[in-house]
Amino acid sequence: VIQFQGEYPVAFSVSSTSAFGDNVIWVFTDRATYQMAGYQTTVLSRLRKIAPHGTYWPSSVAEYLGSAYLLSSEKKVMRISPQGIEDITERRVEDKFSSTFGLTINAQATFSNYRYYISVDDAGNQSAYDPATYVYDTRLNEKGHEFGWVQDDLAGSLAAEF
Repeated sequence: VIQFQGEYPVAFSVSSTSAFGDNVIWVFTDRATYQMAGYQTTVLSRLRKIAPHGTYWPSSVAEYLGSAYLLSSEKKVMRISPQGIEDITERRVEDKFSSTFGLTINAQATFSNYRYYISVDDAGNQSAYDPATYVYDTRLNEKGHEFGWVQDDLAGSLAAEF
């Protein structure tokens, strides 16, 4: 039994893409992210806190090539990978998430063709905000940097079912 003091489990994500075939299980609460990693059950049963970022939106969690992406409780899109934790909204699209929405939003995400698609809306609060889909491209450009947040013709036609 896994218990959290003052936290509520929200989502789980599983990855098994490490070079040694280790399994990684991420547990997301409303306040933090925890990890269980290894290939033996004794190791997998040990939960360790890896980030002070949780989520309220379990459908925003998507795993791709050993990294987990999510809309955090602070309304920032985070990437959690073996290299660490990164806020990928910083200085790019943070205004799209932080100022537009209250806590009562819907968020759904998926990965397709190297891209993290996250759709958000105001959960029927009748605000002036229109639902939108944002796209983060994980491929590297010619300078070796990730493309980051991109325009996607397909994203404008996507409509998440909330």
